[in-house]
Amino acid sequence: MIAVALMVGGTAVGQINIPGGSIQKPPVPAAKQRQKPKKQARPKKQAKYYDVTFNCNAYDADLYIDGDYVGDANIIWTLKAGSHAVKVVTDYYNDYSTTINVSSNKKSFDLTLSEKTDAESQYMLAVNYYEGRSGFPQNYSEAVKRYLNAANKGQAKSQNWIGYCYFYGKGVSQNYTEAVKWYRKAAEQGNAAAQSHLGYCYDEGKGVTQNYTEAVKWYRKAAEQGYATAQNNLGYCYEAGNGVTQSYTEAVKWYRKAAEQGHARAQCNLGYCQVTV
Repeated sequence: MIAVALMVGGTAVGQINIPGGSIQKPPVPAAKQRQKPKKQARPKKQAKYYDVTFNCNAYDADLYIDGDYVGDANIIWTLKAGSHAVKVVTDYYNDYSTTINVSSNKKSFDLTLSEKTDAESQYMLAVNYYEGRSGFPQNYSEAVKRYLNAANKGQAKSQNWIGYCYFYGKGVSQNYTEAVKWYRKAAEQGNAAAQSHLGYCYDEGKGVTQNYTEAVKWYRKAAEQGYATAQNNLGYCYEAGNGVTQSYTEAVKWYRKAAEQGHARAQCNLGYCQVTV
């Protein structure tokens, strides 16, 4: 038993008896340990994508991004922000590759191909319009626009075709003088078709003063390149003695070259020579 004094105003006035054991101090609560905050997983940065515009000066140019073919270079493509390897391929050339960096303030890129490549592309587009193929409606005016784009870049094939369009009034008003101008540009670059056409203009006096000697000169240049129409026309010059000394032997020689290529008029002329010579 434990006796506990009862105090009043600092004076003991009695005691209280408490049965059993010693005085127990109240338990001290354990010190609370501060919980370490759980590591929060950092939110992953979401990749930003942008609609990227590619401006390619060539028609029907194929675009490759990071080694993968994606389609037409002149269409908007969605790309992730950052660096990308870009390559442009046309029907005839692969002459453009670069690295682009896509960001919020850089989402448009010019893919300027060489003039040679662009001219070839414009020429192919013109052919599609002229012939109405590959899903294009036949449209001579649109064809002329594209031929001119390429012709003004010095492409001989298109210069010849512009001459042809002017000669026959396809997509433009018929104008023999303009036809001769464009035929000459192409002929002087060695285009056999243009040489033959220019020879015909001199032969017939279309757009130039008739001159058989000049006609023979240009026919021969084309004929020596194997151009069948020029071979046939040169044969006729020899048969008629226009611009050259008349020679049936030479006429037959050139008719035969063209005839063996399947040129119907030359085959007829050769047959006539064999009957009459």
